[in-house]
Amino acid sequence: MYTRYKGPTGPSHLDFGQVWQFDDPAAAAACLPAGQFRMIAIGPPPFAANHQARRLGQDVALHRLDLAAPVLLWGSIDGPETLLLLPPETGEPPPLLDGVPMAPDALALRHPGGALTLRSFGGGRWYLLALGKAALQQALAKAAEAPAAEEPATLAALPQDSLATLRALCRQAFATPAGATAELAALRAALLAGLADAAAVGRLLCFRACDQRHNAAMADIDRVLDAIDDHGCGLGELCAATGLSRRTVETLVLARTGMTPTAYLRQRRLALARSALLHPGPSQTVTDVAMEFGFWHLSRFAGAYRATYGETPSRTLEHGLQRSRA
Repeated sequence: MYTRYKGPTGPSHLDFGQVWQFDDPAAAAACLPAGQFRMIAIGPPPFAANHQARRLGQDVALHRLDLAAPVLLWGSIDGPETLLLLPPETGEPPPLLDGVPMAPDALALRHPGGALTLRSFGGGRWYLLALGKAALQQALAKAAEAPAAEEPATLAALPQDSLATLRALCRQAFATPAGATAELAALRAALLAGLADAAAVGRLLCFRACDQRHNAAMADIDRVLDAIDDHGCGLGELCAATGLSRRTVETLVLARTGMTPTAYLRQRRLALARSALLHPGPSQTVTDVAMEFGFWHLSRFAGAYRATYGETPSRTLEHGLQRSRA
C-alpha cells in the first residue's frame, strides 16, 4: 500500500507497514533515521520518493528509500544509533559522499557525532540501516582492522558477492510481513553476520584528521545557511560568518556538492521556495514566494525553477493549494 506522507515528520512517526510517498524533499529528509538531515532536489525530473521501514529488532531498523531524481543530502548523526548507507547498484557518475565518489561496492558508516554530505546524480534505491550499539559491536566483532579504540570507519570496500548478499537480505526483509517476528529476527542475525563478513574481508578506511576538519568546516557552512534560511546570503557573507576563506569555501562546496558556491546557494533557495509553494498560505502568490527567498527577477526565477523541478512555480502552487483543501 502506498500512502502520501503528510506529517508529522520524523522516523518515529512512520508506520513500518506502509510505503510512504513524498513530493517534498524536506519532509523526506526529516523522516530519515539516526540523525537530523536536510535534502534538496537537483532535478529534473521533479522530486519524488518512496520510503519504507522494517524493524528487525529493538536495535536494528532497516529503511528503503527510492529516489526519482538527483538530490543533495546533508546533516548530522545526533542520536545513539550508527547509520549505514548501502548505495544503489548502479550510478553514473557515482554519488559523492563528503567529496569522495561512492562506488556501488562500498558501504558508508556514520557514527554518533558524525556528519555527512551526500550528492547523488540520478535516482535509485538506497538502503539505510540504523544500528544500535550492541548490533554494531556484533556486526564488527570479526573485523580485525577495526578495534573499538581507533577512529570509527567511514567506508568499507567490499567484494561484489558480499554486496549482493546484503542487498538480497534487505529485499527479503521487505518481502517479510512486519508482524513476522521470528522471520525478522532471523533476518537480523543474517544481516549482521553479512555485515561482519563484509567488514572482515573488506578494507575499512578510517577518517583522517584532514577529513574531519573538512567535514566540520562544511557542517559550519550548512549551519550558517540553515540558521538564516539562505535568505539573500552571498558568498562574502558566508565567508565572514564561518571564518573561512573564499578559496576554502569554494573548494569544499564544489567537492561535496558538485556545484559552485553560487549554484549551491541558488539551489538551496529554490528548494525553500518549492517547500513554500507546496505549503502555501491562503493568499500566497508565486511573486510573494520569489521575493521572500531573494529572487528579484521573476522570469529568471521561473526559468531556474522549471529547469530544476520540471514544472512551473504556478503549477507547484496549484498542487499545494489543492492539497491544503483536501
